[in-house]
Amino acid sequence: MLEVGVVGGGLMGMATSYFLLRSGRCRVTLYDASLRRPVTGYSACASSVAGGLLHPLTPRLKPAWEATEALRKADELVREAERAAKTSLVTTDVVLRPAIDDDDAITLQAAAADRPEWLEWLDSEAFVEASGRADLNNGGVRYIGGRCVDPRGYLDALRVLNENAGEFSVVEEAVDPRELDHMETILCGGADAFRKFPELFPGGLTLTRGESLVYDASTTNGPALLRGSYLCPGANGLILGATHEHFDDSKAAVDAPPRAPEELRAGGLREAAD
Repeated sequence: MLEVGVVGGGLMGMATSYFLLRSGRCRVTLYDASLRRPVTGYSACASSVAGGLLHPLTPRLKPAWEATEALRKADELVREAERAAKTSLVTTDVVLRPAIDDDDAITLQAAAADRPEWLEWLDSEAFVEASGRADLNNGGVRYIGGRCVDPRGYLDALRVLNENAGEFSVVEEAVDPRELDHMETILCGGADAFRKFPELFPGGLTLTRGESLVYDASTTNGPALLRGSYLCPGANGLILGATHEHFDDSKAAVDAPPRAPEELRAGGLREAAD
């Protein structure tokens, strides 16, 4: 068996561990200090505060690299995690992007015509019906195959899935990947790893900082909406968030408290959350 160390217990670390274990040739030890926090769970892990959006397109509505295969693998992993945890992780399978105005509607219609396998244009009446919002009456697009996954539930389910494999262990400590005694070590630590060990990233790395607010809601089974910011149904409320800052400095405070909640609330989807 190949002894592998995986540093980082977020979505990338848990998913990497799964595929290594599935090969049947690896014994995996995962390291992440944030996993030892019993009250807040994955509080130090950026994956735990993600919106949970799952779709293959960039903000410019172009397919991401290896979009078809990536979405297929992601779907497979979600289904396996649901079976392991014996619970549903998908909070909605309706992801919509409303048109802001007539010009934006023309742009979205053209994108849907160019990429019918990924986007469906909805006219004003159809979009209002799909979104449940009478004020979103300029039409918009539906992301074919798009969905939202509860991020914390998904992380928990991935851990269960990996533990069921029988060759998986977790060390709830911060470690230096250069000092681990494994045949192979895979670094999945994201921004925190970049800041601690910048020499391991000779090509540099672009860090992204986002903010999110969680609204308590009596129902969280509506559609996800994207329009600059995003509004996603979560397990414990509606998640209103945005990713809007990018850094290439290893000392950037990407995990600082939200600086502009009012700006986020003014981003266009607050009314839908309210």
